[in-house]
Amino acid sequence: MTKIAVPLDGSPLAECVLPHVLTLARVFEAGVKLIQVIEQPRLACRGPGIDPLDWQLCKAQSRRYLEDQAERLEHEGLTTEVVLLEGDPAQEIVGHVREDEQITLIVMSSHGQNGLSGWNISSVVQKILVRVSITAFIVRAFQTAEQDHASYPRILVALDGSQRAEIALPFAQRLAAAQSADLVLAHIVPRPEMPRRTPLSANEVQLSEQLVDRNRDEARQYLEVLQARAGEHVVTRLVVGDQVAERLHEIVREEEIALVVLSAHGYSGPRRRPFGSIAQDFIEFGETALLLVQDLPREALLQSPAELAVHQQQGH
Repeated sequence: MTKIAVPLDGSPLAECVLPHVLTLARVFEAGVKLIQVIEQPRLACRGPGIDPLDWQLCKAQSRRYLEDQAERLEHEGLTTEVVLLEGDPAQEIVGHVREDEQITLIVMSSHGQNGLSGWNISSVVQKILVRVSITAFIVRAFQTAEQDHASYPRILVALDGSQRAEIALPFAQRLAAAQSADLVLAHIVPRPEMPRRTPLSANEVQLSEQLVDRNRDEARQYLEVLQARAGEHVVTRLVVGDQVAERLHEIVREEEIALVVLSAHGYSGPRRRPFGSIAQDFIEFGETALLLVQDLPREALLQSPAELAVHQQQGH
């Protein structure tokens, strides 16, 4: 990892990422790029134009703000740079991150200058996540406590037996080792779906239980191998049940997890979408800090119809 992108908008909510940035930059030996986007106000058709002096003053204040935040991080020994952009926040951040190939991680607060809302993440953060195509770290602005640096005493990694899910393990192991944290490896064995208009027969119930027992035995052996390989301070959780995402949320609460680390896709995840169903569920409903490790290169991700249409228009 070489550089961490950190979008800021001048609000205390957005600044809640800075203790996490300090921890992540030290653990992964990365530089930090602070990014702020100033957005020109939308004017009525017959309204007055933007005063050039006011606009230059706004830009100067924003740059000074970024420089002040950079100085705080440099005082802690980090290498930093600042970038001031103009335009739509989500679009400008995505575009800049894509252009800088050294950026391999983006750290964002779930909410910013528009304040907290009933949604777990703001619309701007959701847009960036869908399009930025790199590993992302989300800090829950509604839960953060004031501290100089972030710590994660217990870290959870959700695994489904696939190599795609295991891509998250090195990140979690490095963080856990740096902080002497407990690493919880969780696997959910789902019961097979057998939709029927009538109750299952005795034979069908027996077949279902046999399949669950076999999958549970395989999962137990799988977790034992990973636990032995990962070393000390590693525990495993094996649960049988429906609704995989909900079972994982329960483990997060029961184990008092501080950080969830997930691969963007698992065994059955869509191969050309930014996230699989479990990752998307934790984005929208997660209660802790979340590290989403993107397992697919940008060129492998499918563009949305809207994105294709815009590119076609620009091409003309």
